[in-house]
Amino acid sequence: MDKRIFNKIIKKAMLSHGFTKTGSIEYAWDCKDGKTKIVVRTPEFKGFAIGAQFADYGVYTGKIAGTRVLFRTAHELLLRSVAINEYSEEEIVSAVKAVVDEIAIYLEGGKEAIAANLDCWVLEHPFESVQNENYIYFGKPAIDPYSESYMLDKIADIKRGGFISVGAEEYLAHKEFYDRYADHGCEVKVDTQDGSVMIRYVG
Repeated sequence: MDKRIFNKIIKKAMLSHGFTKTGSIEYAWDCKDGKTKIVVRTPEFKGFAIGAQFADYGVYTGKIAGTRVLFRTAHELLLRSVAINEYSEEEIVSAVKAVVDEIAIYLEGGKEAIAANLDCWVLEHPFESVQNENYIYFGKPAIDPYSESYMLDKIADIKRGGFISVGAEEYLAHKEFYDRYADHGCEVKVDTQDGSVMIRYVG
């Protein structure tokens, strides 16, 4: 489908629901609480992506980049691959309405509604420091990087491939913790030159 036509229809539909255009395929809604912005990235190669931004936390640009919490939308595959699929105007308008209906409580309630439905939002982040900030922002306990549950999660990760690398200072400060990886089928190998440690699963 011609992307210009598709985006024109999308734009008209999003604006009709009260969103503001903030990027080439991005739209934002300023919630009544004055501190929450709901961001919708409309389809191109993927379906819809929805995030929330907060005036007192992180970026507040109305663009999906840098958004720290994402909504677990049921419509992430809707209208995907615009370049190779044909959609009628009715299908596009209907899809936009479905997405807006899905997030209606957040458009109305902002941060308070998000906090009440955190299971519907992705707080996890590739950087654990950011993930901890997300948890703390919403009043959840931060990750304890020296807990048994954390260790087991890390072991599950390296079972699929890869390893954990720890600097000498970090290893020596928490040696008892890192050495316990060996109790779970891991090899804890200390570099004799610089004292750093590599942990990998050996079974």
